[in-house]
Amino acid sequence: MVHDLGENKHENEEEQRVGDKDFIERTLKQQMGFDVTIIKVERIGARKDEMYTNERWRPLKVILKSEEERIRILASAHKLNKDDDFRVSDDFSRKEREIIKQWHRKAKEKTSKEEDKSHIRKVRGSPRTKLYLKKFTTETT
Repeated sequence: MVHDLGENKHENEEEQRVGDKDFIERTLKQQMGFDVTIIKVERIGARKDEMYTNERWRPLKVILKSEEERIRILASAHKLNKDDDFRVSDDFSRKEREIIKQWHRKAKEKTSKEEDKSHIRKVRGSPRTKLYLKKFTTETT
């Protein structure tokens, strides 16, 4: 899944799909250094006019030829430029997303109960392997 990747208002769905596929292939080759075989790319959800003013873009689902390519991309996602306005993540099922939401609620609850406000808790890991809470120091200047 690719999140926060902008869309062109003046392209139809097919032009958008071709542009998205070309962009993903070019980015993976230039920034990660390997070629992948993309079977299909598709935007999730309906195109709405307000998404262009709010810049809340539809996620892009990228279907690859093999599981190995997916694993390689996710393992190398840190190589993407930090200046890029998009991010790459795994595609979780509804059940897995609900589990992640529960963990986020738990982290928020634990953070709010602490008297010392110099730390926050964040969810790390994956529901496929193991989720856990990690304590981070908040920076105050």
